[in-house]
Amino acid sequence: MNVAIIPARGGSKRVPKKNVRPFCGVPIIGYSIQAALESNTISEVYVSTDDREIERIALDYGAKSLGLRCPELSDDYSSTTEIVRYEIGRLHAKGVEFDYVAELYATAAMLRPEVIDGIHAELVGREDAVFAFSAVEFGYPVQRGFYVDNGRCVPVDSEAFDQRSQDLRSVFHDAGQVYWASSESWTKEQIRFNHRALPVPVPRNTVCDIDTNEDWFIAEAMYRALHRVPS
Repeated sequence: MNVAIIPARGGSKRVPKKNVRPFCGVPIIGYSIQAALESNTISEVYVSTDDREIERIALDYGAKSLGLRCPELSDDYSSTTEIVRYEIGRLHAKGVEFDYVAELYATAAMLRPEVIDGIHAELVGREDAVFAFSAVEFGYPVQRGFYVDNGRCVPVDSEAFDQRSQDLRSVFHDAGQVYWASSESWTKEQIRFNHRALPVPVPRNTVCDIDTNEDWFIAEAMYRALHRVPS
């Protein structure tokens, strides 16, 4: 059996109540829960939260809860790895046994069940990887980026500006959607983004990181276009 854990803190500051704010008419956490429940690899979905409203909404959409998590893992500095480990410990304490754990972000509204399953399939049986996650290519060559120092341009790579964009190496980043590892790897290893982490590319039009209200409106527009949802 495999389980999904969705960390969802209640104290979002830049986008208030981000994890349950209506996204195209549905509390955004509902999309991640639905994708997990529709996947072929996940048997149970658990929300990890410090907020009663988030817990209630997550339960309404089919997730389970072990009760509110401890305050020590509910501040601005708590890592999601710590939260996943905490919930794994609580599940084991209740006698729940499972093989793999998928951490899903609560705001991954465009995550599809087949992506969850596909990343799991890429990981299982591998001896050279213990962690797999969705990744997406930057939409513009990062080598041509620059810092602004005292109002002036400081290139990241000055030589890249004279090269054709198709000759520059592709650069990827974390898509902020789903992360798979075995229960043992989650609890005993430092697994994120090292040489044993397996990035699985996903289409750019299915990824939108939401940190501001502007991000939110862009993500809704992308979702409507992708799923032909009327505005």
